[in-house]
Amino acid sequence: MTVRISVPEVPVHSLVHALDDSTDSTDSTDSTVDGDRGSISIEFALITLCAAALAGVLVAVVTSSSVSAALAQLIADALSP
Repeated sequence: MTVRISVPEVPVHSLVHALDDSTDSTDSTDSTVDGDRGSISIEFALITLCAAALAGVLVAVVTSSSVSAALAQLIADALSP
């Protein structure tokens, strides 16, 4: 049984840029344009939403009877001499 899960790609440059920026919006060295000021917050919200959706899918897959049986068999095989 093969389970394939596709994960959306996250632009790493936006994460690095978001981590590099300070949370203080009064910083005079801030290089963001006023029109882009909320884009980092939206990206974090979308990443959090995708992570929660992926976690929900993983919980549904792992708690299914066939996967639970396969995991139990795998553990039993690993523990048997």
